[in-house]
Amino acid sequence: MGGYYRNAGEQDKAQACLALALEKAPGMLSAYYSLGTSKPFTSDSPEFTRLLDFTKNESALTPKNKVYLHFSLGRCLLAQGDTDKAFHYYAEGNRVKRATYPGYDIAKTEQHAENLISLFSKELVDNLKGKGGVKGASPIFIIGMPRSGSTLVDQILSSHPAVGSVGEAPYLPKSILSSVLASSPGVLAPEESSVTRRLVAALSPALLETVAKKYLSLLKETAPGFDRVVDKNLFSYLSVPLIRLALPDAKIVHCTRDPRDIGLSIWQLLFHSDMPWAYDQSELGRYYKAYAKVMAHWNKIFPGEIYEANYETMVDHQEQETQKLLAFCGLPWDDRVLRFFDTKRHVQTASHSQVRKPMYKDSVAKWKKYEQHLQPLIKALAG
Repeated sequence: MGGYYRNAGEQDKAQACLALALEKAPGMLSAYYSLGTSKPFTSDSPEFTRLLDFTKNESALTPKNKVYLHFSLGRCLLAQGDTDKAFHYYAEGNRVKRATYPGYDIAKTEQHAENLISLFSKELVDNLKGKGGVKGASPIFIIGMPRSGSTLVDQILSSHPAVGSVGEAPYLPKSILSSVLASSPGVLAPEESSVTRRLVAALSPALLETVAKKYLSLLKETAPGFDRVVDKNLFSYLSVPLIRLALPDAKIVHCTRDPRDIGLSIWQLLFHSDMPWAYDQSELGRYYKAYAKVMAHWNKIFPGEIYEANYETMVDHQEQETQKLLAFCGLPWDDRVLRFFDTKRHVQTASHSQVRKPMYKDSVAKWKKYEQHLQPLIKALAG
């Protein structure tokens, strides 16, 4: 209940529920972590004291609880101004969390990016353009890296009366998977989560139409009654060619931000989805570079078809950039989009509290304050 109220923007109710959870189960470290996201603990708060007590017998904790403990202490100490200790706890929390993914290899992710670039050539796209899919339907896809300002863009668009949002919905990968399996059993193994060589081989106008119809039916079920619907599954960046071919009238908004700020923000958070590369600074930097390479390729083969919403530019020129964003999406101006922070909706991302406030510049170039603690990330981005 605490998590639900927190995502709905009702912080007082969230804190009351989480405090009650800790009353009933004082050892529930996940509740400390959740509570700390809406109410940073001061050095004299009882919650902070109890967190420190857990460190005295840390060996008795499960890896999952160790992760919650270290991330909670990292956030507390950073808010209290003890940067060195905060980053010590963040580093340990990330190390323990990364160890829970023993089979992950960042090199395979990098190779997958290279495969996408080689498989989805301009020639392939040109051969299929206009030959399949569903015209007229115009969902808005928000893509990019986590912590790139995507929730802000989603909140702005969702503040428009004609626009609804399904958040980080899995509808596109589901539609691709089910459509391919239905048309050619065995083409894509269920455990494969992204586009493969076999999927590319199966592409046809009929398949593109099937993918589009399946996707649109899922969208309609979740967000009925809206002229336009936002899909903020950021990892849809891997499927940009399928979006452009299956839904030629869809809009794609690519959120960008200084990669050092993205990296800093990711490294300080725990994610619900599996993102093993998020818990190692070097791997995080390597993942960002692979993602950027893929996006550069899509921009080359779809010139002018992907809109860049840059976080720093939006913060500096809110109204001007919002006008451009709405124009790209084919939406008429509405003043409510400037007061996005007044919009009541459920936000299930780490930015649930930030989008309840007017735009602020505190998070621009934030990495500079912690540069000495971010050297593995900075070196990986530069390498």
